[in-house]
Amino acid sequence: LDLLLRDEGHQTLIAGDGIEALKLVEGGGIKPDLILTDYNLPNSMDGLQLSAKLRETLGPALPIIILTGDISTETMRDVARQNCVQLNKPVKAAALFGAIQRLLPDPD
Repeated sequence: LDLLLRDEGHQTLIAGDGIEALKLVEGGGIKPDLILTDYNLPNSMDGLQLSAKLRETLGPALPIIILTGDISTETMRDVARQNCVQLNKPVKAAALFGAIQRLLPDPD
């Protein structure tokens, strides 16, 4: 995904887990335009927990895409409750780029 996003002209930062992602934005050094996260993250938090913490720091309007292979009603409901966009894995490039385009403001 990193290569696909870079090939489309996006700047990316990668974090190995939620804790690392939170450290990247602590202190205001990095302010991402959009978060793309997996639902199942390693270690102590999942993608929805990370999303909530990032929005506490960066603001409630931060667009977030959750990638997941879990298509249970409960997971889809939880993602929708947090106002995140859910894309099912394996994600198709066109679906990902379409979601990014809808979520990011027009640069013009």
